Amino acid sequence: METHYMIDYENDGKNGLKGCENLSSTDYIHIFYTDNSKNTTLDIFTNHGKAILDIKKVPAGDQSLDKHLIAYLGYLVGKNANKKTEYVIISSDKGYDKVGEFLQEECGNSISVLRRSTIAVKKDSQKKEVKQNVEKKTNATKVDPAKKTKLNQQIQQALSSSEIKYRSGVMNEVAKVVTSLYGNEKFMNDVHNALRSMYPEDYLYVYGDIKPIISKYATAQDKES
Repeated sequence: METHYMIDYENDGKNGLKGCENLSSTDYIHIFYTDNSKNTTLDIFTNHGKAILDIKKVPAGDQSLDKHLIAYLGYLVGKNANKKTEYVIISSDKGYDKVGEFLQEECGNSISVLRRSTIAVKKDSQKKEVKQNVEKKTNATKVDPAKKTKLNQQIQQALSSSEIKYRSGVMNEVAKVVTSLYGNEKFMNDVHNALRSMYPEDYLYVYGDIKPIISKYATAQDKES
């Protein structure tokens, strides 16, 4: 699976590139900068792992870099529409989050769009994110224990009958997380994010196998609320 890192160099600069030396040949680094970008460095040219490097200078101006980055992100999403692809916006600007949510909703499980401040991500941060998602419940929705049990069974059945042979324990792990999140206001989104943190390499396949099931539960939930 390809991963495209969209670097807002004007926002995070060199710090956002931390971890790029560990990237593989299926990774792409797209650096967007303007004349206003500070602390530019040439280190990236010799120390970006096996990733493909793409540097784009865009005009300076009010949110000019943001607009160009988002436009190019949309271009890449369309270009790679027929394959599973992950896009990571490297920036501390939370304004990108809504763009990611929009693209995720429009394109479904064929892509993943997320944002973080550096290319590198700590394993402790991944575990913390899973814990937060599992604990994040909504008080407005009452969960039927019988439905929860049925959901658990259907998740395990879907994964066991998948064309992909998952390692031992995955079915129980996924079913446990999904049922823990059932009842959340953003059930499907929370499941997607939890799986992304648990299985960074394979979560799109896992999510694809269970999406038809959890979408039914999400729809039923919406009707009851």
